[in-house]
Amino acid sequence: MVDYPYSPTTEGGFLWSDNEINVDWQFEKYGITEPVLSEKDKVRKPLAETEVDFLMRYLVTGITGQLGYDVVRILKREWC
Repeated sequence: MVDYPYSPTTEGGFLWSDNEINVDWQFEKYGITEPVLSEKDKVRKPLAETEVDFLMRYLVTGITGQLGYDVVRILKREWC
């Protein structure tokens, strides 16, 4: 169930390899030599250069995965 239709103008994100977030992707563990990224993910800015307002609440999907866990950990430490 969706409460709002997809809107590209409200989509956002930050660079997957941002050193400030420092996600350990464990590529070697899974035999990944080169991650496959979408064109938009290849050109994302680091978190510090985004216009994200962290006074708002955000839903981080995949929170049980490595990225979700690390993003929530960093956000709690830095902005809460």
